[in-house]
Amino acid sequence: MRVTARIDRCAAINVNPETAARDMNVVKALQRGFGHIDMGVYAKVIDGGGIATGDRITVA
Repeated sequence: MRVTARIDRCAAINVNPETAARDMNVVKALQRGFGHIDMGVYAKVIDGGGIATGDRITVA
């Protein structure tokens, strides 16, 4: 697979589901703690095959 784009964390996580108030800044905390706000990636299959739990995945 080839990663084609990163997926940032949506700001909706900052909204309190009970009050609808934006009372936290989780995205900022993720940036501080991990140095990014990536929550996933889009990828293109280059060569078919299987991936199983425990398989080692490397960056080429």
